[in-house]
Amino acid sequence: MVFVSNFVFSQNTGAVIGTVKDGKTREGLVGVTIQAEGSNSGTTTDIDGKYRLELPVGSYNLKATIVGYAPLTKFNVVMTSGNAQQINFDLLEEAVQLEGRHCGTEPVGIGSYRRNPQLGAETYD
Repeated sequence: MVFVSNFVFSQNTGAVIGTVKDGKTREGLVGVTIQAEGSNSGTTTDIDGKYRLELPVGSYNLKATIVGYAPLTKFNVVMTSGNAQQINFDLLEEAVQLEGRHCGTEPVGIGSYRRNPQLGAETYD
């Protein structure tokens, strides 16, 4: 009877498989999070950028995210019973602006800086 229960359960799920690559270099990206939006289901890519995600039958938006790249969502991915669907992502680099503290100098040319008297910074040549 346990075999029948496992068989029935497995027929109510499907899988999404795929690869996440850098959109310019076409190299696989490791550590990308693939999340089925609105659920607690997700996974991360392996060293080759490949992933596999098991989900119950239904329709999902799959979102790929990693620091340094723009997030990408594939909408209305329909999971059918017992099937594997291939969904690939090509992510584009995104400029990340870090919050930081101004060091007190301003570049004025190659190899030289001028003093910012308000911050008491030194001048370098």
